[in-house]
Amino acid sequence: MILNLERFQAQAKPRWQNLELLLGALESRPDRRLNPAEAHQLQELYAHVAVDLNRVTHGALAPDLRQYLERLVARGYAELYYAPPRRSEMWQPRRWLRIFTAFPETFRRQSRYFGVAILITLLGCAFGGLAVRYDPAAVDVLLPADYLRNPDQRVHDEEQGGARRSKSVQTEAAFSGQLIRHNIQVALLTAALGVTFGIGTALLLFENGVLLGAVAVHYTRRGFGLFMTAWLLPHGVFEIPSILIAGQAGFYLARLLLHRREDRNVRQRMREWLVLVAGLAMMLVWAGIMEAFFSQHHAPVLPYGFKVAIATAELVLLILYLLLMEMRDTSVTRASTAVELTIATPEGVLFRLPLAGPACRLYAMLFDIVIVLATVNGIGLLVYWIFAKAPGFGVMMVGLAEFAIGFAYSALLEGFWNGQTIGKRLFHLRVIDEAGLPLRIEQAWVRNLMRVFDALPFAYLVGGISVLSSPLMQRFGDRVAGTLVIRQTPLSIPGEESWTRQKYNSFMEYPTIAAHLRRAAIPELASLIQDALRRRNQLASYARREIYRELAAYLQSEVSTFPDELLERLSDEQYLINASGILFGDQRPSRVQS
Repeated sequence: MILNLERFQAQAKPRWQNLELLLGALESRPDRRLNPAEAHQLQELYAHVAVDLNRVTHGALAPDLRQYLERLVARGYAELYYAPPRRSEMWQPRRWLRIFTAFPETFRRQSRYFGVAILITLLGCAFGGLAVRYDPAAVDVLLPADYLRNPDQRVHDEEQGGARRSKSVQTEAAFSGQLIRHNIQVALLTAALGVTFGIGTALLLFENGVLLGAVAVHYTRRGFGLFMTAWLLPHGVFEIPSILIAGQAGFYLARLLLHRREDRNVRQRMREWLVLVAGLAMMLVWAGIMEAFFSQHHAPVLPYGFKVAIATAELVLLILYLLLMEMRDTSVTRASTAVELTIATPEGVLFRLPLAGPACRLYAMLFDIVIVLATVNGIGLLVYWIFAKAPGFGVMMVGLAEFAIGFAYSALLEGFWNGQTIGKRLFHLRVIDEAGLPLRIEQAWVRNLMRVFDALPFAYLVGGISVLSSPLMQRFGDRVAGTLVIRQTPLSIPGEESWTRQKYNSFMEYPTIAAHLRRAAIPELASLIQDALRRRNQLASYARREIYRELAAYLQSEVSTFPDELLERLSDEQYLINASGILFGDQRPSRVQS
């Protein structure tokens, strides 16, 4: 059935405006709560507008109006079907501490990749150890640091207390912050290089193994095996396995890239990758604390036997944790193209959401980075002023807070500001759930935590590759969190078409022929006429004349024949405008007297 757009818009426009006002009020509330009256009104208006969208989709070629209604239905759908988590559930410690049980289970499920990481590291250890054993000159190449090349001087300084006199709690705190940050960066790089199909991950593991083997053999040959064991083990029992788990995550990511499956499986598997990364990060935090505050203290302050015993206890606890900890099982139709996501609602209505491309996302991110850098620099000056007499603590605080500020900026704004940061709002972007629903707070935290990975190895290379290779333009953070970035440009109700507003239509003088035209014209033909008129200014003049001539001739000969004396006064374009007025405009005959 052909839709009379003029009459349809006049009748439906009030409810569209009412729904817009209601949605605007709801979206401005942080908790998005509805009272009973609003819920009833929203459900009624949403149902009517969804029907309007179906009528426009199947009864008229009006892309501007359809886009407006799709956006309106999408907003209504998001508010109607969004179930905000209860505060008691969101802030329940058990919800956020699940990582401690999920991590060992994921580690065991993907243990074969851990075995591959161990094998490559052992090969590196063998290479480094043999090189130092049979080629003393290799020490200068494989061990660049002076304290690694000269164990005699190192052990003498440590045991005589020369090194301890230069240490303080402030120095150790700053050193701990630097270690934690550096180790996590190295581990994340190892896991991220899985995008090279595991080649980069293998090279980093091999290099780490070479260094470890060279140090072990060099210190042991000089007779300082006990010193080396007491020095490395207290933090190494966590640091070395964490690097191996980073390799495990990298090989697991390589496997995902080599064996792509449907999006839902990729999302679930990427969550396992994130669990591995989160677990190794926790291990590295403990390793950094132990290395700064415990491993650097030697005999006679801390006997070597005591340090080895502590390291042995740590290792036993870690093994028991990784092998025995268990977790209880807990328990919208979507189609997409390269530029949009199509959602099917329970009411059987389809609407499309335009996906944001990499360029506009990059501009928004750069704008946000400027804001974050300005904030970090301002807070840094304040922290250094507060800790003027304890600069070590100032360095540690700024180093750890730099990441936290950059992460919290996006996570908090997206979680509480309708999925937008300042940059995203400026460029009309918004983060939503994959199902078309509003972004949840936990999703905002997960996708922004993953920025550390997406930014590797530099300039968001991993994230950019992920966006370009994803049909939904998702970076890895979006895949793990189950989110999308869409374009949300402001839309208004389209105005009436010019050919439906003409004051006089000569075809109305022949009501019988006009009625036959409405009955005989199929919707596809009517939409073709409407589209040809709408694109008038986009067509070259010769093409426009030819298209209009052929359409007018077809209508006159095959559909409905108007008198020749009338046609002599009309151009082909005016003929189509009059026909469109009959099909889409006012159906009442003209009463103008000749």
